[in-house]
Amino acid sequence: MASSAKSAEMPTISKTVNPTPDPHQEYLDPRITIALFEIGSHSPSSWGSLPFLKNSSHQVTEQQTAQKFNNLLKEIKDILKNMAGFEEKITEAKELFEETNITEDVSAHKENIRGLDKINEMLSTNLPVSLAPEKEDNEKKQEMILETNITEDVSAHKENIRGLDKINEMLSTNLPVSLAPEKEDNEKKQQMIMENQNSENTAQVFARDLVNRLEEKKVLNETQQSQEKAKNRL
Repeated sequence: MASSAKSAEMPTISKTVNPTPDPHQEYLDPRITIALFEIGSHSPSSWGSLPFLKNSSHQVTEQQTAQKFNNLLKEIKDILKNMAGFEEKITEAKELFEETNITEDVSAHKENIRGLDKINEMLSTNLPVSLAPEKEDNEKKQEMILETNITEDVSAHKENIRGLDKINEMLSTNLPVSLAPEKEDNEKKQQMIMENQNSENTAQVFARDLVNRLEEKKVLNETQQSQEKAKNRL
């Protein structure tokens, strides 16, 4: 009875402890885990030599103590196993989450690309149709501008030709009138020159005749003198 009362006073360790892993729970210190495994590695016979068992006020049998430690070690091992499994699940969940995000991003990008392809297709089909009237209007405007420029150039050339014709007409009418006095002066000058030349020629002819006559008289006088001398000698 005393042993049962004493054993009842000892705090019992629950064997159905199944702690749920908390994602934010910190893992045990590796040194604590090593110490617990070292305690579990001791044989039940050596547990009696532990200080706290010798000095304990409660007299517990070695078999009960060994059973309690075995249960405690089993629970610790289960906790560590659950923690390891939970860590694996966390990594798998992270990988799955990352893959899901990647696939979602890829699908979103694909949808965006499809939308852009549709927009490009719509633009490529509708834009030429919508721009066709504007293109025709621009071509017509360009043709009208070219025609206007050509007509303006032609009219300008015609005006220039008319101006040149007027200038030629003015020259043909006014130039002879303006040149007539000069022509008369030139003719008078030419006549004077001719007259001077004629007078010079006449003077030269008269001088020549005079010289010839003087020479003839001289010869005649000499002849007469020679005849007279001949007569006187006879």
